[in-house]
Parts: sequence; C-alpha cells; structure tokens
Amino acid sequence: MADERSNHFVVLTMVSILLLSVLAAGCIEDETEDGLITVEGEEMTLEDLKEMETVEGEARYQNRFYNWNEKSEYEGVALSTLVPDMERSDLLEVKDSDSDDPYIQEFSYRQIFPCDTNREIQGEIILAYSKDGVTVPEWERGPMIVVMPPDGDFSSDVLNMTKSLDSRFDTDSAGSLWVYDVDEITLKENVYSDTETALTLEGTTLHDYSFEELRNMGSAEGEGKRIRSTGSVSGPNTYRGVHITDLVSNVYSGTNYTLEVEARDGYTMTYPREHVEGNVPVLDEDYDETDIEPDFEAILAYEEDGEQVPDWDRGPRIAFLSHEGHLSEAGLWAREVRYIRVLPEQADWTLELVKGSETVEISKQYFESTATCYFHRAEYEDEGDIYAGVPLWEIVAAVDGGDPPDGHYMYNTVLSELGYNVTVEAEDGSSADFPSQQVSGSVGQRGQVYTGVTGASRLDTGVG
Repeated sequence: MADERSNHFVVLTMVSILLLSVLAAGCIEDETEDGLITVEGEEMTLEDLKEMETVEGEARYQNRFYNWNEKSEYEGVALSTLVPDMERSDLLEVKDSDSDDPYIQEFSYRQIFPCDTNREIQGEIILAYSKDGVTVPEWERGPMIVVMPPDGDFSSDVLNMTKSLDSRFDTDSAGSLWVYDVDEITLKENVYSDTETALTLEGTTLHDYSFEELRNMGSAEGEGKRIRSTGSVSGPNTYRGVHITDLVSNVYSGTNYTLEVEARDGYTMTYPREHVEGNVPVLDEDYDETDIEPDFEAILAYEEDGEQVPDWDRGPRIAFLSHEGHLSEAGLWAREVRYIRVLPEQADWTLELVKGSETVEISKQYFESTATCYFHRAEYEDEGDIYAGVPLWEIVAAVDGGDPPDGHYMYNTVLSELGYNVTVEAEDGSSADFPSQQVSGSVGQRGQVYTGVTGASRLDTGVG
C-alpha cells in the first residue's frame, strides 16, 4: 500500500513539473513575441530588432548641470534603419511609455542622418535594447534612445554643434535626447514645407538650413539703420532674425574667432569677434565716429519690415539693431548671405591712403570684401602663379576726389591724365613708385569702386 501511494506521488510530481515547464515556456515565448515598441504604427518585437543591423559601443551623456552619468555598453538599432524613408522636411517623434504624462523628444533629419562631419562628432542615434549585456525585458529602463559619439561622450558641446537651430530643438541638456522606456516612434511628414537650402553654417561642423528653418531659428527683433560714407542713411527698418552669437556657439566652442560671411554671388565679408558681439562704431550723420558706447545687436536677419526670405530678395542679411536708433556703417551690412564660416582668429591690419593732409583708412575686412566682389576683383597669371586682389586704381579712387553722391568712389580720370605719382610703401619701409598714367591703364569701363575695401598685408599708400 505504501509502495502504491509512493508511485502515485511520483506520477503527480512529474505531471506538475511538466505543467510548470509548459507554462514557463509559454511565458518566455510570450515575452519574445509580444510587441516591444511601435514604429510608424507597426508593432516590433525584440526579435524583429535583433534581426536588423546592430550598432554597439560605449556611451554616456552630460546633463544640463554639466554632470556625467556612468559610461555603459549599449547594443541596438540605428534610428536611420528604423525610419529609412525620412525626408529633410520630416520630424521624428519619440515617446516613452508613461500613459499619463509621456515624455516626448523630437529629432531633426540631420540628427538621424548626420552628414560625414556630424557623424564624426555625434555618431549614430540608436534605439538600444541592451545595456551592459542585460537585454529587455530584464533591462527595465529599455528600450532607450542612446546617442553614440565615436569617443562615447555625448556632451552639451556636441549637442550644440549637431542640433538644428530651429527653436523646437532649443535645449542645453545633452541628456534630454536620451529617452528611457521608449514605447512609440512616429515620423511626422512635411513639418518643414520649404526645404531649399538657404544658409550653410560651417565651423567645427556643418549645417544646411532651409528657408523654413531660418524663420524658426530665433526671434531677435528691433530697428536698425545704416549710413554710407556719402552721408546717405537707410532706415530705420524693422528686422527679425537670429543672433549671430547663437549661430557661432552652435558650430564653434572657442572664444577667439573670425567670422567669414559669403553672399550668393561670392562677395565675402569678414567680421572679428567684437563685431559679432555688436561692438561696432556708432557714427553720426556726417559719417564720423562718435564716443557713444555701442548698443548694437548683430543678427542674421531673415525678415525686413514684415517681408521674409525668399520673397525678401536682399535677405538674409547681416543687420545691426539699436534700441537707441544709432547709426552703423552700411558696409558692414552684408546681404543675400549664403554661407557663414567660423574661422580661427585672423590678424588684423589697416591700409592707409594719404593725399596731402587727407588720410583714409581701409580695414582688412573692407579690402577683402572688395577683392571678392564680382565687379571689383581682379586676377592675373604670371609664369604659372595666379595673383588675385584689387586693381590699384580702385584703391586710389578713395582719395583722388572722385566721390559722387551715389555712394561710390569714382576714379578721377581727368586728374590722372594731368599726372601724379603713386607711392606704395610696405611696412618694412620698402616702396615702389607708379605714375598715374600707368595706374589708370587698368581702368575698365565701370570706373567706380564701392566704398568697401580689404587685404592681406599692411601697405601705406601715398598719393602725391
């Protein structure tokens, strides 16, 4: 009897073990087959993700207080793989699983599909399903959005260099891009309706911005007016745009730099850091520099008096706003800006033009802007070497008395025919003399030069 009860006990125990095994197997299978995340309205399982191309590596982020979390090893799938059809005009929205108050983070096309330069800085943005060898569901905070720079450190500087300047991406916390417990990924199409590239911003990294993105960059607004050397005043006009210092901070982390601004036609103007920060001379109505402390805000304007680019054909342009109505030099207001480059700081110099007791100073930036202007630049080849710059007669025109009221220096051909001597002196004291007839030999049909001029070494030019 005892043996029979013992046999029944063994049979019941084996049945119980088999039932538990089947139930356990069913639970494991359900965890594998249940949808882990919704991508573009379709549920994806962990196995679906594992079948895709895998990205893995170490990464950590910096929060808004500049503190770092611990670096961990992550494995997952690049967001670019999950949404391969994303267009430049689209926006990617990532949401966590909190049904009452979900955290939502948006990503631009350039973050999901970074250019080569950005990829070297930011790396890929992935949906990680494993951390330090622990995979979801055991990893309770996953799946998670992880940014993976090549060195593993996603800092605030890296964020600023690679994020869009659109105001919706205005965050200083690199950690804000790391979304925990991701539940849903949605592609919002045609958020940016105008995708034509309007501005390229280049520093440590490179950005291309559409007209729509320009209009969403910032909201700096105010009045500005400018004066030409002839006394002609333009404005006041109302401008809206983005502070140039904000543009610089997104592509360059240094404090010493030179800004190079290029227009669609190749015209180039350079600005020292002081000008970018609004520290330009305040002029009076006689075009003389005053002792007034400058209050200017330097902006990249995308709107003038309510007219926006691309309808505003003079924009985007560099503008200097003043709440006190101060005048700034018109030559600083570069227009139709297409490229902005942040370069290491360049040495400054001044070209001095002397005629008797009259002296005119031409800055490096004005000389360079004239040298890149389609109407005034010149170049020639000598034994295989190509020289480019500004014709000497255009420099002489600034002091030879030919200054009509339309704001241009007009070369004085009558005075040139009467004859005078042009002495070009270098900083080391060496010099060369040129008769006016020789100088005027290069004068073309235009016979005029804009008030801006700039160059590459200091010269002291005497016109006697």
